[in-house]
Amino acid sequence: MSFELDLSIADEIQIEVNNETRFVTDKLLTRLIFVSPEDTGAFKGNWYVSPRGVNRTFDINRRSAVALTEGIANIELAKPINFPTLTISNPADYGEALNSGHSAQQPAMFVELEIQKLGNN
Repeated sequence: MSFELDLSIADEIQIEVNNETRFVTDKLLTRLIFVSPEDTGAFKGNWYVSPRGVNRTFDINRRSAVALTEGIANIELAKPINFPTLTISNPADYGEALNSGHSAQQPAMFVELEIQKLGNN
């Protein structure tokens, strides 16, 4: 008589990685939209989430509510992917300047600071 016990946890790990990736991406997107410097609102509104890489389409009329709604929908598209890679991007040509401290509304490297805050929680 033989005894076998399958201790494979691969499926559970895939599910956990997927859930955590989507959770962290949702939190980071929300924080980036919230803390983004605002003049016209275009920068706040041009945060994108994609499982297919960087979005390079800038829409001057897009606002933060749309960015958040579409971002969350795109995060959910990653649910069936075993080990998803989700990219958060903002194609505004002045985004690098804002993140370098060219706005009095946020400190330099505000994007990196938000990522660090997530890592500390």
